[in-house]
Amino acid sequence: MNFVVPSRGNGPRLHLPIAIVIDKSTSTKDIKDLLNNCIVNLVNNMKKETTFRNTVDLLVIHYSSEYEVIADFEILDNVNPYSLVIKNSHGFTHTGGALLYVLQRLDEKKFEWKNLAEKYYQPLMFLLTDGYPDAGKGAPTNVKKYVADSYVTAANEIKNREKEEKLVFIAAGIEQQNGECADMAKLSELSIHPERIIHVKEAGHLNEIEQFFNLIYESTNATFSNTPVDDVINQIWFD
Repeated sequence: MNFVVPSRGNGPRLHLPIAIVIDKSTSTKDIKDLLNNCIVNLVNNMKKETTFRNTVDLLVIHYSSEYEVIADFEILDNVNPYSLVIKNSHGFTHTGGALLYVLQRLDEKKFEWKNLAEKYYQPLMFLLTDGYPDAGKGAPTNVKKYVADSYVTAANEIKNREKEEKLVFIAAGIEQQNGECADMAKLSELSIHPERIIHVKEAGHLNEIEQFFNLIYESTNATFSNTPVDDVINQIWFD
């Protein structure tokens, strides 16, 4: 179903910022190709929707020990989906650092749009990870503390924005066929909405990683139709 945003003529663009934060630590090596196929298919499908193409500004971050900016609020129509793929899986899982960077960029972009008198929807932010905040074996105590503290700070920031309805945050805690699995209890610390922290299994008759990327698509659709995102989650995940 297509939802059409009324044309603004020659006026300022209307923006929908979408941030996708993808874990590329060493443990994701077995699902790297699947993650890559999913994001390519997602962007190709989104670009078929005229409303998405003219409105969505895409921020894509890959992270492990450090984060890498893959797309920095690129207009969807200009995004090459194959530029978004993970080249290699390596490093540990500094989730908090990546999330804090994304929150900072969202603030900067909203400030920029305000100064330009351009209107925007509140951001959608999606996280995919198969692990937990980790500085790696042998890391110094101060580094371990920094990684842990960054995660707590990011969780508080996300929850404050959720309370003010200034952010929709949805996370996938991935369980791989090889036994690697996200710490769902730790992941749940990131949100005041437990239903938006989803246990995603690679194994089984339905690949739920693909299903989660479909949830990103449908959550974008829901924004334009003013449909509550929890309704979308219930329909896709729990029906």
